[in-house]
Amino acid sequence: MSISDEHLDLLKKGILMITSVPEEELNKLQDIFFSKTLSRDEYFLREGELPKQIGFIISGVVRFYYTTDKGEDFIKSFATEETFITSYSAILRNKASTFFIQALEETTLLVTNYIDFVQVTKRHPSWQVMVNRILETLYLKKEKRENQFLSDDAQTRYEKFKIEFPNLKNRVHQYHIASYLGITNVSLSRLRKKNKN
Repeated sequence: MSISDEHLDLLKKGILMITSVPEEELNKLQDIFFSKTLSRDEYFLREGELPKQIGFIISGVVRFYYTTDKGEDFIKSFATEETFITSYSAILRNKASTFFIQALEETTLLVTNYIDFVQVTKRHPSWQVMVNRILETLYLKKEKRENQFLSDDAQTRYEKFKIEFPNLKNRVHQYHIASYLGITNVSLSRLRKKNKN
């Protein structure tokens, strides 16, 4: 199933924000990507599953989260429009995912099978540059997140969340934000009230 020209243009734009790729290479993506819509709360990937697909968000929000032994959710990150999603470490190592990827609102994606993506992208060096930059970005994001939990108080983490995800405050539940910040709903309510004052 081919994707629309509008969606292909958004995919190209997302890639060109990462690195330069020749137009003829970008056009090959139309043959391997297909459209998929996730309903709110539907999963793109579950913990324990072997990831086989890469998604690119056209519209919507997803969360990446772990479940603790006590059954509590811990959100490691969010992703919104023009972002690639999968469990990268798992897909590269052909291992089961250690976390969930779930839609928090109706989410439209362009999806490709990882094997098809590899076949297309191994033919031109620009694709390897793109993959390396995505992995570098993920590593830096992980390092930054760990540093925030070690160095920043809840107030500072909340301020940084608003900068990193400026449009999420009214798109996701407060308890999702609290989970991302590693605090309770009550503590987040206090922070918000303090900010208003």
